Amino acid sequence: MKRKPRARRCYERAGLAAELEETVRRVPAGHYRKTGLMSGFEAVATSSGPEKQPSFLERAKARWGDRRREHS
Repeated sequence: MKRKPRARRCYERAGLAAELEETVRRVPAGHYRKTGLMSGFEAVATSSGPEKQPSFLERAKARWGDRRREHS
């Protein structure tokens, strides 16, 4: 079973699935230029689970490598 994001589960448990669907239809029309907001919103709206994003440290290490070893 696919895990649903917390917001969607909360709406459904509260019996507000219709209100959530209305929000899902309304939000993109008013916020289509806000790409950061919309990518997160689409994840909630489509019931896709949160993707495992690498931490800042993991991204920094991937980008810069371990410089401590280079200078030793």
